[in-house]
Amino acid sequence: MTRPLSVLVPVACAAALVAALTGCTPGGGPGHSPSASASTPSDLVTGRAADTSVPQPALDIDCARLFSAPTFAAAFTAALHPVDPLATQASGSSNIPDVDVLQAVGGISCEWSNGIPFTGFHGDGTYYVGAQLSILPNAATQWAHYDATYGAAGEGVHCNSTPSGVNCISDQLVGTTWVELYMYGVTGEAPSRALAASIATAVSAAAPGAAAWTPPSGTTTFGDCTQLLTPSQVATDLGVTGGGILFTQPAGGYSIQTATQQIAHAEGCLLQYADEDNTAGQITWLRGGAWAYDAALAAADPGSGAITPAPIPGLAAGDRAQVRCLDPSLNEDGAGECTVDLELGGNWIQVIYSPNPGDLATADLRTGALAVAAHLVSGYNAHAH
Repeated sequence: MTRPLSVLVPVACAAALVAALTGCTPGGGPGHSPSASASTPSDLVTGRAADTSVPQPALDIDCARLFSAPTFAAAFTAALHPVDPLATQASGSSNIPDVDVLQAVGGISCEWSNGIPFTGFHGDGTYYVGAQLSILPNAATQWAHYDATYGAAGEGVHCNSTPSGVNCISDQLVGTTWVELYMYGVTGEAPSRALAASIATAVSAAAPGAAAWTPPSGTTTFGDCTQLLTPSQVATDLGVTGGGILFTQPAGGYSIQTATQQIAHAEGCLLQYADEDNTAGQITWLRGGAWAYDAALAAADPGSGAITPAPIPGLAAGDRAQVRCLDPSLNEDGAGECTVDLELGGNWIQVIYSPNPGDLATADLRTGALAVAAHLVSGYNAHAH
C-alpha cells in the first residue's frame, strides 16, 4: 500500500507552499514549540518540581547535539540555523500546535532552516530549505497501527524531486520511539538516508530523561465533546438548518501527530454536517495545556486576526477566553475562520468555526464561534471536576 501524500506533508504548511515543495495537498503532519522551546530542551525537571513545570523530554536528547552531526552538513548545501518549531506551526494554523501536544507526552521537536518562512509563496525564486524532526517516545503500539496501515511504504526514507530540489521524509521506530524527519532541499537521497540513520543512532543511545508529566495539582479533568456540548446546540449556534451536526473523528490515514493526540487524549472532535462529509469546524484541546497557551498565541500569525478577549459568560476565576478571526476577504475562495481559545481549569480548549462558502452553517463567523464557546464553558462548568 502506498502511503498517501496527506501523511507526507505537515499540517503547519500552507497549501500553496506544499504545492511548490511537494506537489501535493496538506494533511496530517508535524501540524498541527512549547514555551520552553523544544529546539533547545531545558534541564530536565523531575520530582515535586515537575508539578508546576512545563513537560520535559522523556529522552535526554538535545537538538543542538543532533545538528552537530557531520551528516547534517552533508545533506544540505544551504546554511541552516535553529528555528523554533512553534513559530513555524503557529504561523501556519490556528490549531493547538502539534509541538505542544508532543511535548506534553515527553516528545521532542526540532527544526533547522535557511531562514526562509515555511508557509507561503516566495516570488523571488527562493525556497524553504530545512529539516523538521519529531520524536515520540513510548509509541510501539501506535507504530504498530501505522505499520499495519502503510507497511513498507511507510517505513524508512522516501524522496521526490521538486522545483526546489529533493525533498525526503523518514519514519522509523527506534526501540519504542517513533522518529519522523522531514528534509526539504537535501543534496540527494543517499545523504538523507545517512542523516536519518545518524538521528536514529542518537535516539537509540539516548539516556532516559524526565518521568511522565502530569498536569499540575488543581487542573480539572473533563471527558469528551459529548460532555462539553450537544450536537443540537452546536447546530443552532452555527445556524445549521435542514440537517444537523455530528461529533466525529477524522477518517483515513494515520501519522505521528495522530498517535501523539491519542497518547495525550487530545483527539477533540470535528463538527461534521449530518448529511455531508464537510465540517463546520472542530473542537480541540490540550489537557493541562495552560503552560502552552500564552506562548502559542503570541506566535500566532497576525494574518489570522487580532487576538482579543472574548466576552464569554460564566468563566471561573482564573479562566480566560480569547478570540481571533480570519477575514474571509483575504482568501480567494471567501472562506473565513474564527477561533476561540479557552483556558479552563488549567486546560487549553479551542472552538474553531471554519465553514466554506455555501455550507449549511449560516451563522456569522464571530457570532457562531462565540455562541459555541459559551455553551462549551457552560458544559465544562457543569461536568468538569
